[in-house]
Amino acid sequence: MLRSGLIRLLLITLIFIMAGLLFAHPALLVSSVTRRIQEGALPANVALRAAAKAFHTEDIYAADRPNQLSPVVKDFPSRVYVPNSDSASVDVIDPTTYQVVDHFKVGRLPQHIVPSYDLKTLWVLDDQGYALTKIDPATAKVEKTVSVDDPYNLYFTPDGSEAIVVAEALHRLDFRDPQTMKMMEEMGKYNDELKKAGILKMAEGLEPSSKGSVLGSMDRTVTSSMGRSSQRVIWLRDSGCGK
Repeated sequence: MLRSGLIRLLLITLIFIMAGLLFAHPALLVSSVTRRIQEGALPANVALRAAAKAFHTEDIYAADRPNQLSPVVKDFPSRVYVPNSDSASVDVIDPTTYQVVDHFKVGRLPQHIVPSYDLKTLWVLDDQGYALTKIDPATAKVEKTVSVDDPYNLYFTPDGSEAIVVAEALHRLDFRDPQTMKMMEEMGKYNDELKKAGILKMAEGLEPSSKGSVLGSMDRTVTSSMGRSSQRVIWLRDSGCGK
């Protein structure tokens, strides 16, 4: 009786393990491919095609692979920037030694650190401090602080002409100058449009929602809606550019 019970338990365990492997297979394949790229065992283009095929889609990280970054960053020191929400500070770590090489205070509740469109600036998003702290990645030093309403997250339009601040608590998407972070004109009118369209809650940190929408980045109008659930996704396209 005990023996048959153990056999059944082993069979059930084996079934769960096989199911887990089948479910995780695409992710395992991409992980393997990524490792082989780093080891130089596969040409990047071959590996990227294999990864894309595994997920039946394009590789959205293709430009972030080894040796694919912009020449703008080639002389920047290699650093890891860690926002500490509880202490309202940022730690700067040297990834070669794993040592904290700098530490500085920022505004309240820093949650994200986002590179600018041109990669020449790092913005610390001080959510409850209602500010952005500007870091020069060439020196890894703080340059200044800019007042911005509730910056929970930060994105840029495809052409880099506008910064998009996700003002979570205010239920807003604020379009700002990407250099000065000053509010673009007619933002109030645009937020009114989002509210009338019934999708203003999309700005609540872009959490899972079945009411995601596509926005035109040139005229900032709602161009279409998506029926499936989305998480932390903002999709902007130039109106009239097609699908």
